[in-house]
Amino acid sequence: MLMNACDAKGDQIHQPLMAKKMQRLEASSEFRPFKFRIQAFTNAFHDSLIQHGLTEDILPLRKVKIYLWRHRYISRFNEDGKKQKSKGNHVWNIEARKIKDSGQQSSTSTPVSAGGGGSVASLTPMSTFSGGTTSTNAPSPVRWEFREYTSRIVGQLNKFAKVGVPYVYTPKIWDAQMSCPIAEYSSPDLPAWLLWHNGELRGTPGPDDESCTITIMAKYLREGENCVLEMAFPLTVSDPSKESELQDSGDEDEDELEDDDDEYPVATSAMTGGSAQAVVVPAPIATEQVMLAQASEDVSPRRAWKTTKGPEDEPDVQNGGDVSEDIGDEDQDDDEDEEDESPSSRRASGGSGRKLLASTTERNDSKRRKQV
Repeated sequence: MLMNACDAKGDQIHQPLMAKKMQRLEASSEFRPFKFRIQAFTNAFHDSLIQHGLTEDILPLRKVKIYLWRHRYISRFNEDGKKQKSKGNHVWNIEARKIKDSGQQSSTSTPVSAGGGGSVASLTPMSTFSGGTTSTNAPSPVRWEFREYTSRIVGQLNKFAKVGVPYVYTPKIWDAQMSCPIAEYSSPDLPAWLLWHNGELRGTPGPDDESCTITIMAKYLREGENCVLEMAFPLTVSDPSKESELQDSGDEDEDELEDDDDEYPVATSAMTGGSAQAVVVPAPIATEQVMLAQASEDVSPRRAWKTTKGPEDEPDVQNGGDVSEDIGDEDQDDDEDEEDESPSSRRASGGSGRKLLASTTERNDSKRRKQV
């Protein structure tokens, strides 16, 4: 099977594709599509039959066309029931894949799952058409398998139905050799809310309806022959109201978990013996320890010295100490403490500091008068 094969008139049999697409298809080992130009392919096939002794008198061209129209490896119609076209030309689709085999060629059929079903036949290319001459090729190490086209039930299938929302499915028959035929549809064991009406499966599920499996059977005529197709699919019934309730309950559970986390926060540190240690405790205990730690930090050693009265509080006047220097040092220490403290601590300690300073100044003045 060569992509540059032509009929006796020199017309190409294969519809040309883009170079990149051709390269990708050549590298693939899966089934790939081939688009045959109908007239060129029919003429080349007829010429091949004549060269093999099947002349026009024995097998006229009209019968050759009918044979090709009904061939199980040729698809003439798409799923919409229209003849297939490519770049303005009517084409036939053929799907095949290469199988590399170094041994002898085989022409046996191998059943496989292909699209809607069917089988794949392994064939060996018999001849190549080029310029009206036909030459028989020697057995090639590459053989081709062709996909068999079989009729099936198609249509835009919806596998989900919602409570209170009308459900509609309009099936149709896809046949590779004919446009969409008229079929009679039926289903065994349908749920009570579903029925067939004018070729449509329709109904509205209720809150008590459950998911199920739907089986569809189609009967139609194909060239005077009765054909029966069958298809089954799972149909899931969902209730939007119940889904919203479940979602709301899930949100409530998440909120409760968040509230529980807020009731028992983690205390990152607490003062124990003058050092900070990481602890994990319930909220009340953590709050008490943090408050105790803050209280211990507020009572600094310098503040405790100023609030305790004793002989060491008085300036060393007898040893020649300068009262103004002592008072200045105390003021400077007060300023440094106030910078380290928070505004609330400064407000709380401001009144006691002024009283202490006034008391110290009064005692110092009294001692000077006595010395004089």
